[in-house]
Amino acid sequence: MATTKTMLRWFGPVSAALIGAACLAGCASMGSGVGATNDVAGDCDRGHVPSELACLTFVSTSGSDAASDVSWLATDPLTVEFEQVDGQVTIELQVSCGSSLVPVSIDGSTLTPDASGTVVSLVGCIEGAAGPRDWAYEFFAEPMTYALDGKQLTLKTDHATVVLGGHPTPADEPVATASQQS
Repeated sequence: MATTKTMLRWFGPVSAALIGAACLAGCASMGSGVGATNDVAGDCDRGHVPSELACLTFVSTSGSDAASDVSWLATDPLTVEFEQVDGQVTIELQVSCGSSLVPVSIDGSTLTPDASGTVVSLVGCIEGAAGPRDWAYEFFAEPMTYALDGKQLTLKTDHATVVLGGHPTPADEPVATASQQS
């Protein structure tokens, strides 16, 4: 019968070799990009964008609901980014005390959120600040129409309207030259 010392001498190197081989195989497949599911910028960079909205970011400038103007949309704006992940358009919604990811299907000028795929952050709001977050989450849970006019995006549900302006991307921002930096 083999002693523990003999077994450790044999299994130690075998285990190390197996772990090393598995690590090398895993690292090689990670670098290949095959099966990657979170390469948002990659989908945009490679032109795999079925929607005119994908890869664009907007910031609210105004809005209204059935009751009145929603003034906080201008003073404490929400950010709406349309991301593209493996062919699925997803809205990344950011408000002052929370964020969510809302997968949407696009048919013509209609956005239909997929409530079952929505992910909401667990960030809390200070007392009294949850109203805008809750309003935005409710707005982005309903089907809506959109109209894109240059850098202005208008989203409408049966109950409310949000107007957003295009957020500058790095390509839109001026780049300082070396002489301007001195």
